[in-house]
Amino acid sequence: MLIMKFLLSLFFLSVFTYSFASNEIYWELPPYSQREVPKQRYVYHLRRANFQGNLILPLNRMREMEGFETVYQVAVSKYEGREWLLERMIPSLNCLWNDVIFLSPVHPNKHYKEYQKLGYIHVNPQFFKIPVEVLEEKRVSIWKWLSHKKYSWTDPIHDTLESYCEFDFGRYQEMDDLPDTTKKFYAEAYDPDHPDRYPKFGWFEVPHILCQDPIDITDPRITIINFEDEE
Repeated sequence: MLIMKFLLSLFFLSVFTYSFASNEIYWELPPYSQREVPKQRYVYHLRRANFQGNLILPLNRMREMEGFETVYQVAVSKYEGREWLLERMIPSLNCLWNDVIFLSPVHPNKHYKEYQKLGYIHVNPQFFKIPVEVLEEKRVSIWKWLSHKKYSWTDPIHDTLESYCEFDFGRYQEMDDLPDTTKKFYAEAYDPDHPDRYPKFGWFEVPHILCQDPIDITDPRITIINFEDEE
């Protein structure tokens, strides 16, 4: 009987410890966010040229839907050489990497200005500009994208809770600027002989906002903006 009580106490302790650790995931406000929270805040999502329908969908949802075969194949092709990412688990949401929509906390114009400064040929993709209120009833998390100077691509930390945190709706703010590592990556990727070849990773070391649920773009709060549009 004493042994049984001891085992039960260990079980409940482990459950409590895991729950407590999970609750420690939080949105770490970096220095650029130490200011008054603006009234209107947004996240951004690239609108692909072949976008169709009224929903922004996670990649794995497209695979299951009739009429999205071509859209899915084009989207999944970007993982060539990185197929292992298709099986990456997101521990904070308990789903796969391609079960989520990737959103950015950086206004697209910040990328545009950096590309133009370096000499990349002008392109003008479009983006969905999404108020954070649209995400309030959805399953959302943050992938911090911990620096690869400190942690290599193969470091297991990228698959652990340490690489993720909760999306804090109350304190969220857009990033004032691109990280210096992102700018350096753009500069190193620039080829003056081929200025039309943009970096393979357009959001290198920019934290990713992950949304597990579809986003209805018929919501009147969501707008479409161009790459060159000012904030």
